[in-house]
Amino acid sequence: MVELETKRLDNGVTRLILTGRLDLEGATDIEHQFLAKTSTEKDLILVDLSGVELIASIGMRLLLSGARAQKQKGGKLVLLCPPSRVHETLVKSGFHQLLTLVSDEGGALAALHH
Repeated sequence: MVELETKRLDNGVTRLILTGRLDLEGATDIEHQFLAKTSTEKDLILVDLSGVELIASIGMRLLLSGARAQKQKGGKLVLLCPPSRVHETLVKSGFHQLLTLVSDEGGALAALHH
């Protein structure tokens, strides 16, 4: 199971905090909620992955769908703090070449505003 929490930051950024496993079950559980938050209107979105224990290809597809939707609307989506196991999966799959992965919040906010 995975949980999705949303926080609106003072600087106009929406922070989506994911906690749990982004496997088939987890990604399916939050798919509609995640896509509603990432694809309905232009936004600057920081996806906090620090609480994600595992990511499967369906979880990566979900993140990519949100990022593509933001790009089409003129917004941006950046991934923050994937734990080492998740980071390794993203790098080995080449996913890090498709989306911005940042290890600290300051860098992520800078990436969103540039």
